[in-house]
Amino acid sequence: DKTSQAYFRVATGFRAPSIQGRLLFGDQISVAKSEKVTSYEVGYKADLMNRRVRVSAAAFTYSIKDQQLTVVGGGTNFNTLINVPKSVGSGIEFSTQFLATDNLLFALCGSYNSTKIKAPGQYVAICGGGCTVTDPTTVVNGATLALIDGNALPQSPKTTLNGSARYICEMIGMASHAGT
Repeated sequence: DKTSQAYFRVATGFRAPSIQGRLLFGDQISVAKSEKVTSYEVGYKADLMNRRVRVSAAAFTYSIKDQQLTVVGGGTNFNTLINVPKSVGSGIEFSTQFLATDNLLFALCGSYNSTKIKAPGQYVAICGGGCTVTDPTTVVNGATLALIDGNALPQSPKTTLNGSARYICEMIGMASHAGT
């Protein structure tokens, strides 16, 4: 028994303007304007071997105009919202499950992602201490700033991989009956 599906998806979306209004360590509220995203995805999903094996794989690419990012920097490592002109990303992902017995399930999933900020000439404040700045820097009005153009998106892992095994057992207990 085999069921499968191939698909292609095009999507657009946006995120409304954001406001960073917490002024714990700074004195300026930051605002980021709306961002817009367009993405493309192609993929395949299948149930194989009498539905004991499930596989899926996809490739994707996206472009974000005016992406909202939070940068942390300056003497007090203050959070500031900014927009970068463009961010792009692409990658692949896969997922597979194998039901070895009626009670034992194995799963393996992973992805590869490549992201890049496209912001020529956009600098941000560097951290207030305890970090190593590897981007090109410049000094403006006594503050050291770092160029972010060409960097990967923050908190965006290049590769992910995870696996699991699950054994399911049912406990059959004795029912207690109240009464005489």
